[in-house]
Amino acid sequence: MKGHVRKIRNAYQYLFYGIPDPLTGRRPQITKSGFRTEKEAWAACHVAMADHDNGRHVRTDKRTVRALIEEWMTRRRHSIKPSMDANYRNYARYYVYPYIGDRRAQDLDSGVFDALYNRLLESGRVKAHDDQGQGLAAKTVVNIHRMLHRVWEDATRWQYVRRNVVADANPPRVPRTTRTTWTVAQLAAFLRAARGDRFFPLWVLEATTGMRRSELAAVTRHGLDLDAQTLTVHATRVVIDGKVITEDGKSDDSRRTIALDPYTVALLRTHVRLLDAERAVVGEDYQDHDLLFCWEDGRPPHPDTITTRFNRIAAAAGLPRIRLHDVRHSYATAGRAANVDTKALSRRVGHSSVGFTMATYMHGDAAADREVAHTLATVILADLDDTDTR
Repeated sequence: MKGHVRKIRNAYQYLFYGIPDPLTGRRPQITKSGFRTEKEAWAACHVAMADHDNGRHVRTDKRTVRALIEEWMTRRRHSIKPSMDANYRNYARYYVYPYIGDRRAQDLDSGVFDALYNRLLESGRVKAHDDQGQGLAAKTVVNIHRMLHRVWEDATRWQYVRRNVVADANPPRVPRTTRTTWTVAQLAAFLRAARGDRFFPLWVLEATTGMRRSELAAVTRHGLDLDAQTLTVHATRVVIDGKVITEDGKSDDSRRTIALDPYTVALLRTHVRLLDAERAVVGEDYQDHDLLFCWEDGRPPHPDTITTRFNRIAAAAGLPRIRLHDVRHSYATAGRAANVDTKALSRRVGHSSVGFTMATYMHGDAAADREVAHTLATVILADLDDTDTR
């Protein structure tokens, strides 16, 4: 491979011919202009030829950040869940495009992303429901950084940019927050207050498994094995831009089979009989979605409805206000207090790594999982009798 340098007007240009295309046999012409001296042009030419030999050559490209991200989302559409795709589109639309969307992707270095993160932390809230002029939470900025990192990583493989400069940027540190949880006594108080609610079995299942709201809204009768006393969690129902969408779970580890305690099994057995009776009454108009928790005619409850009912029951019981998701953390806290097996607890709640329990994810065995189920159910349900399961 031989390069050439020539002067064009007041600047220098290098030129060389690349490796022949395997399909057409044509050798692409690779050139770049704008160098102030012949020495600079030759130095750049040698670097470009070496990169080309090593498969790292990147042609000059005018693709903007906006165009790059839009292409990335289009090409990755089938490998990203709809909920994450919606988040990425919102991040790009509100927090990336207004600042650097029209800049050429090849022109950016890590300093640009550091400046972007600082601006977002200081005054990045621009969405209609945000307090405009105030800064974004550090966690949101970190999420934006992770998206941009994925974009530039793929763009490097596609030879749109020479390297992933986002990897050299410095996203903010996310401060550790103190989670608000209920005590075991408060969990039991909530369940006593919820006894008359149609979704009482759902609340018990939440309290004795630590399942996510999205999982509770999607759990199916097919996934419930009353004889084996297990429940398989394999899908989620999430709200995306106001619409409810069923997905295949948050992660591979969130799709799991968990053991159920005897009280919960008996309660769910009674609940299933009720569903069968309601289906017989409604007849042909029954909407069969195979959901374990539904309305009398089979219609699935909106996930936000589950949260609304939870808040109403908790308020009526005079309990401290927490999020429905914090019941999950209350469950994990109760598990630690009961000294249950930490690895089994981590698997039970569907952590891919122990963010709350341990640094490295490990599969728990069935015996340890059943011990968690029985121990926690005994602690949480101690003040309940068995009349609900008859």
